[in-house]
Amino acid sequence: MRKLIVSNFVTLDGYYEGKDKSINSLFDYYHEDYSGDQNFDYYNAERLRTADFLLLSRTAFLGNKGFWPGVATDPNATAVRHEIAGLMNSIEKIVISDNLTAAELAPWENT
Repeated sequence: MRKLIVSNFVTLDGYYEGKDKSINSLFDYYHEDYSGDQNFDYYNAERLRTADFLLLSRTAFLGNKGFWPGVATDPNATAVRHEIAGLMNSIEKIVISDNLTAAELAPWENT
């Protein structure tokens, strides 16, 4: 039997997204003391190293696809972010959607 690891990005009061249906507004109250803290990145890298695949919604897939490929080539990104970008590219991604097009999948591999 395989292990299921669930990792959700959620605020303490239970919000997964802001009014604009995006997680961006959740960072409006990000405390400056956490700027540069890489603990969350290390935690996510550890989860990805042990995962066989990612199960994503269309929205989560497109958001991650829009972010991580750019991190892979960003010279200012941290080493752990480069690792996550590589893991995100190489891991199999299963997307649950009834309207995702083949064009939206490209160029992210293993989807």
